[in-house]
Formats: sequence, C-alpha cells, structure tokens
Amino acid sequence: SVAVIDTQSGVITAVGEGTTTVVAKQNSSDDIAVVQIKVIPADISIEPQVVSSGSHSLALKVDGSVWAWGQNEYGELGNGTKNYTDDPVKALFPTGTVIKQIAAGEHFSMALDTEGNVWTWGRNNSYQLGNKNDTNLLRPTKLTTIDNVIKIAAGSESAYAITSDKLLYGWGLNSSGELGIGTFTSRIAEPTRAKSITSVIDIEAGTNHAVALRSTGEVFVTGANNYNQFGNSLVTTSKKSKFVKVNVYTAKPGLVIGKGGNLAESLKLELQKMINKDVNLNIVEVKNPDMDAQLVAENIAGQL
Repeated sequence: SVAVIDTQSGVITAVGEGTTTVVAKQNSSDDIAVVQIKVIPADISIEPQVVSSGSHSLALKVDGSVWAWGQNEYGELGNGTKNYTDDPVKALFPTGTVIKQIAAGEHFSMALDTEGNVWTWGRNNSYQLGNKNDTNLLRPTKLTTIDNVIKIAAGSESAYAITSDKLLYGWGLNSSGELGIGTFTSRIAEPTRAKSITSVIDIEAGTNHAVALRSTGEVFVTGANNYNQFGNSLVTTSKKSKFVKVNVYTAKPGLVIGKGGNLAESLKLELQKMINKDVNLNIVEVKNPDMDAQLVAENIAGQL
C-alpha cells in the first residue's frame, strides 16, 4: 500500500513507497481532479529510471550515474566506443556531473543533469543531438543553446525539453511537424521553441508525433495523425505543425507527499483552481500503485 485515504476528511497519508493515482470529485457535480502521487525514501534525491529504445537501454542510478547496454553502432551507449555489449557500461560524463533524468531515442540518448543542462550522444542523422551539425557522438556532450531545463523526452529521431518557465523546445526530425514549431522543415539543428503552447509541464514523444500536458490539465498534440494520434477524430487531417488541443477531461498531475504527509488541503486547492470555485472534497478512487520510486515533494504545475 502506498497511501491511506480518509474519505470523510480527504486526508491522504503516505505509508509506503511507490506510485498511485487519486481521483477527487466535487460533491454535487461531475467535476474531478486526477492527482498522481509518488512516495520515495527521504534519503534519496535521484529517482532511479530505466528507458529503452528497442535496440539499446539506459539506466539511471540513485547516485546520478548513467549505465547503458545493447546496440552501439552510433555510440548511443556513451562509453566512447562503438562496441555492442550485453553488460551495462557507464556513460562517460565529466567528473562531478549528476544526472537526474534520461531518455532514449532510436540510436541516440539524452540526459538531464541537476543543473538543468541537456546532454546528448549517439546518432545524429536528423540533428537529434541538437548541436547544429550531423556528426555522431560517442560520449555525452552538453548542449550550449539551451539551459534551465526541467524535463526531457526523446522520439524516434526527435528530442524535446521543457524549461523552468514551462516553455517547450524541440530539435531533430520534423518532417511530420512533430516538434510543433509551425513548419514541416525536415530537420531542425538546434533547440527551437514550440508554437501555440505555453505552461507545459510534461511531454511524451511517439515515432512522428508528440503529446504535451499543460499546467491547466489540457492535453495538446502535434505531428502525424495517420492513426488518429490527435484523438479528435480529425481523420481528414494527416499532420499538424503546431500543437492542437485534445478534448479530454482536465487532469492535474504532480502532487507528491512524504510519509505521514497530509494532502487534504493540497487536493482541495488543486480542485478549486481547476473549476475556479470553492469545493467540498470527496475522494472517490485510488488506482493501483505500480512501481517503486522515491519520495519527491514537487509541485509540477506550480499551483500551490
């Protein structure tokens, strides 16, 4: 069990490690708020992570080091060689670099350090390394054209970063408009700001499309729509070069508490901001906790 809920008072108390989802419903209405909760040990500052592109995999340890294994034709393992390996090898960052997030594309890799810098390495045929050229890199190299980054994501041959002011940037493959920058220019050589979207708090990338979450709970999508990735039944629209809104219910992610923490007021404020009125909180559901994680006290959307 990750959390215990008092349905009368709305108090949520963390009792174990992991991730769970709470759905809060306003009394006498259909308005809801969805809040994701992570609980991790208090003595851990880096959340462990594992990602895979299909041909190579990356792992982030609690000490901020990155380990990789699998295919390495383009240097995607980041150990300075092109040698394939079944055993994890350490990616070679400068001494003192502490990584807090990793992402894997098709034959390239990304990392975000604790100072807000983005590192890339591996294949660079579509400028997915973001360093203004198409030269492959055998070890992590820091981008100099973007900083203050809080989150990264990798598509097939495209890359994304959210900055501390909640702006979204993208680079790499863009032939389907997957970067959302307002053009279908096939390759973008450096981080370029996405059009028609602000207040971005999360980003996920597919093969030729990307999905972004705003702090308002709204979901936006850009890029290819050949399989109705837009979620709007726009079957006549093959692709978009700017983010368009997906009509889904409003959801609020990112409230995280420590063991013994009280989320009643946080949830109440969260729901009030969503519907712009006072509410009486009633917890209606807690979904399955599904993974070990660390206890991160964060307020991603900046509402509280």
